[in-house]
Amino acid sequence: MHQPQLTTAGHLRLQEQLETLRGDSRREALERVKTARKFCDFREDVTYVEAVREQERIETKIIELERLLADAVIVDAGRPDVVTFGSRVVIRELPDGTKRRIASSVSSRPIWRKARFPSPPRSAAG
Repeated sequence: MHQPQLTTAGHLRLQEQLETLRGDSRREALERVKTARKFCDFREDVTYVEAVREQERIETKIIELERLLADAVIVDAGRPDVVTFGSRVVIRELPDGTKRRIASSVSSRPIWRKARFPSPPRSAAG
């Protein structure tokens, strides 16, 4: 079984997200379902259906995060002279000297400016 790798900071971020989903998000979703239930006939009420779907989405995300955090291995950058998972690198060939962090596929997001580890296959031709 593949164990996802996370940095300590990434693990903490996911734990915070899980607590938010378990608390405020879950409460708000249940409240929307209750409110929609009061005013619908259950057959064709779009508001009720959307509220239930949102609640299901939140519950699914909670389960996914619980499993991910339970299976995750915490890995932090080791030696400063070796680039590995969790390392911060400066790409000097780029005009702006962009900094990137080597991240797991679990924690990589395009807006975070991270390269995934393991990286997806790339062709030599570019």
